[in-house]
Amino acid sequence: CWCVICSCQALFFASRWPVVSWELILVPSVESIVYGLGFANVGYIQLMDGRFVCWVRHCSWLITCPMILFQVNQISTVRFLGIDMNSFL
Repeated sequence: CWCVICSCQALFFASRWPVVSWELILVPSVESIVYGLGFANVGYIQLMDGRFVCWVRHCSWLITCPMILFQVNQISTVRFLGIDMNSFL
């Protein structure tokens, strides 16, 4: 179950708190909540035309995508003569 895997990953990163940043703890925590709600069939709403939409997944994307992009930006830091060439966030 992905919920258990994400929870274990969040606990692993939380045990290394001073070394890792808070984003590495929050992303798997949010994903474990999303997978848990999806498994319990709670995170769905029915549209007027009868289709079901997983609204929890969209909330998860809104929360986690900026944090993941921020982590990618930190990984791909370009320095030239000691000056950070990345755009400022």
